[in-house]
This record gives sequence, C-alpha cells and structure tokens, in this order.
Amino acid sequence: MSKWLKDKFPQYMFAQNNSTDRMALRPKDQSIIAISALTAKGDLVNLKPALNKGLESGLTINEIKEAIVHLYAYCGFPRSIRGLQTFMEVIDERKEKGLIDETGPDISPINNEASKYDRGKQILAELTKMPQDGKPAGYAAFAPVIEVFLKEHLFADIFERDILTYAQRELVTVSVISAIGGAEPMLRSHLNICLNVGLSPQQLKEFVDIIQCTLGDKEGHDARAVLNEVLKAKNLNTSAQEAACTRLDQTLLFPKGEKIKNSNFTGTAYLQMLVEADSQNNNSIGNVTFEPGARTK
Repeated sequence: MSKWLKDKFPQYMFAQNNSTDRMALRPKDQSIIAISALTAKGDLVNLKPALNKGLESGLTINEIKEAIVHLYAYCGFPRSIRGLQTFMEVIDERKEKGLIDETGPDISPINNEASKYDRGKQILAELTKMPQDGKPAGYAAFAPVIEVFLKEHLFADIFERDILTYAQRELVTVSVISAIGGAEPMLRSHLNICLNVGLSPQQLKEFVDIIQCTLGDKEGHDARAVLNEVLKAKNLNTSAQEAACTRLDQTLLFPKGEKIKNSNFTGTAYLQMLVEADSQNNNSIGNVTFEPGARTK
C-alpha cells in the first residue's frame, strides 16, 4: 500500500493491522526497523527523529532499549552503546518539552536451570523449524567455539528474553544485517526465520521498502534481491496476495454501493453515494463502479 494511503487513511491501516492476513506491519514494528537500521549504520543524526517517532508510535522506553541492546550481537557494542546514548538524549529532550513516555515492563527473570547451550539449541530449532542435532559443519566445524557462543549467548541469553517477540527480534536482526551489508547468507537465513515466526511475504516486502527509505537504494536493492530469492525458493508467489490487497483497498475505500437499475447504463454498474443533496447543498456526489463492458448511454 502506498505511503499516501497510509497517511491519508490511518483508520484503514488500523483495520488492516488487525486482519488475519496481516497485510501491513504495525507502526511500532515499522519504527523498530528504522531504529535498528540507523543504529547499526551509526547514523545518529537521523536516529533521533526515528526514536521520537518510535515513542510516538506506541513503543515503550524498555522496548526500544531492548531492540538496541539486541542488535549489539550483530553489529557490535560500539554501535549499540552509541544508540543507547542517543536514546538517552532523546528522552531527556522530550522531558524538557513536558513529554513523559511510558517506561513499560522490565525484563522478566529467566528461571531455567537447563544448560544455556541446550536452551539455545531448542530456541534455534523453534525458529528455524529444523532439528539442531546434526554434526557441526562449515564455520561451526572450522571454529567450534563460535557455535557454542551462538547458541549459549545469542539464542539463550538474548532470544530467551521477553518484552520483544521473536518476530520483533527478527525484524531487528534483518534490519541490522541489511544495514551492515555483505552478509547475504545470514540475511537469507533470518528472512526464512521471519516467515517461520509469522511475518508474511507482504510484511517482509514492506520491511524492504522501509530499509530503502531509511538507508538508501543500494541497501534496499540488496535486501530485496535476497528476499525475492527466499520467496522464490519457498514458492511463495505474492502476486495473488497483492491482488487481494488491491481488491481490499478498493472494497474498503471505494465500496461499489447499489446496482444501478435505470436505463442510463448498459451492462452492470454500481452507485455509491458520497454526498446527498440537502437544503444547504444542491449537489449530489457519487462514485460509479463499472463492471467490464458496462457503459453509460
């Protein structure tokens, strides 16, 4: 859906966001993408307005902090810490303006005495929909310690935390990987995980659009190429979904109305009255929808 429709019809976006088809990302999730990408890129100037927009979209302070903490695993402590420092400045500036933002709940304690390695394996298996009991291969066989760090720290210490859902954590992850570039195999893997945790192809296409608008054409083009590859491999043809979305746009924004039964039309046409004439207004305004082959006389 175009940005014009999003801005012009926020109530329509609300209806879509609560539909079972999940055609659009929620404003909160759109902000998570922009905040994560800009933090990973080190673009602190543009990060400030993105953080403000995130708070205004309904993200709590703790949700944004958790997103910025999460991304250090993919782009390093320096970027994450600078993002947190910038967020502190934004909160202080908003307080000076009298804006008090919701802190939100704290992270829940993790009361799981199983080994972090096993917990990480279980979470990774859940995310990838694949068992994690095979013999290490590739980089995991070449440097076994990194495979241990990956499962114990990334997928146990980080992914096991609440406040953010798996889907939101994956949006942080793919945003960071798109921002840093040169990590297409990892982006491919995490886009597959995005689908596994409930994000739709249409939402991932919107993710790519946000990356392009936030970071630039190159980053958007590169992310789109990987996404198209992932969707093609899964035989996920989004053209039918896009057509359905377009039909829904037309149905909600421009309903067909009542079938026209007078002799001024040949074929089938429908009339939806928009403004009725009254004592103050002598004009009527209507929207006419023509089926194929229908004409006015």
